[in-house]
Amino acid sequence: TQDIAAFKKPPKGYEARGVHWLEPKLVAEINFAEWTADGILRHASFIEMRNDKPAEQIVREIPASIKVIESEEPHPMKEPPPALKPTPTKHLESRQPRISKPSAINVVHGITISHPERIIYTPENITKIHVAEYYEAAEKWLMPHLKGRPLSLLRCPDGTEKECFFQKHLDDFKLKNVQKIDVDANDKGKYLIANNIAGVIELVQMGVIELHTWGSTTKVIHNPDRFIFDLDPDPSVPWEKVIEGANLVRYLLENMRLESFLKTTGGKGLHIVVPIKPDHEFPVIKAFTKSIAMHLTETIPTHFVAVMSKEKRKNKIFIDYLRNGEEATAIAAYSLRARPGAPISVPLRWDELNVDLKSDTFNMLNIYERLLNLSKDPWENYFTTQQVITKEMLKTFE
Repeated sequence: TQDIAAFKKPPKGYEARGVHWLEPKLVAEINFAEWTADGILRHASFIEMRNDKPAEQIVREIPASIKVIESEEPHPMKEPPPALKPTPTKHLESRQPRISKPSAINVVHGITISHPERIIYTPENITKIHVAEYYEAAEKWLMPHLKGRPLSLLRCPDGTEKECFFQKHLDDFKLKNVQKIDVDANDKGKYLIANNIAGVIELVQMGVIELHTWGSTTKVIHNPDRFIFDLDPDPSVPWEKVIEGANLVRYLLENMRLESFLKTTGGKGLHIVVPIKPDHEFPVIKAFTKSIAMHLTETIPTHFVAVMSKEKRKNKIFIDYLRNGEEATAIAAYSLRARPGAPISVPLRWDELNVDLKSDTFNMLNIYERLLNLSKDPWENYFTTQQVITKEMLKTFE
């Protein structure tokens, strides 16, 4: 035993009554969220004992992400894996972007596109036919994220610089390739589902730019098979801090034995997506994700806030869990955004995330190159990952 504690800020007074301080000799591996300014670990959890190093060699390590933040040198783009010359789809081989001038084509995947020359993205001279051609070319990547999911659509009939509006119901339109379904206990109208690329092109013909999907499919419509954290940074937040925030969320989920997947939003933030078995109804999963978001804001208040108030979001990342309610939607992977530059929401490998790859990096002008050069799907395990949310998990942060 020894007279003084071996760590900072030990219990005092009543809390220290009967305590005997021991000389530290053992080494343990601990997972934690961050160091506080006082040198205290936030959200620490024990992993295992270590006997591969003596205690004298243990020092405080600085994560690589923290080094990037403190460094004045620019962080270089990570080297991509060697190109494996993938066999591209025929669509991508034949549909290289023709952005320099309006296309003469007015039929895409059997769907006639009216006003194909209409400019949708003005500075880039991207037309309505270009939008249809992109979605057709991305069929292999896009459709797995749409099949069976009710949609919320952003329509910009006269281009993204004119009026755009959301729609969930198109009861007055005759659509040959888009399924319309009724949802129990909902009388707002029929919901739309595009189960094939012809349906998507039919929606583009109606001026649809963005495709937003429910968190459930028609198999179990009231039970989500995923949940999403939308990391929405205040404009004052540097991208390095967004990266660090995303990794903190990932580490917390890993500590709960949940694998997560990352994608850009095409805006200024990131989506962290967790596929789950549809064992619980929406209110249960929404409450669960709220408890995680609130825990993050309480343990790492320097990074996160879980309220929408712009005043409280100053210099912080809004961790939005509200997309996990029934009928709430999130931008689909590989969907265009109706924003300057024609950005696209694109799935990433976690090791691709770095300061040079922003949320709006991928767009109509460079997406073909990315898809053609991918050696494998960045989310190759997403659709086979069946994760169970247990009763114990649901109570973790109550």
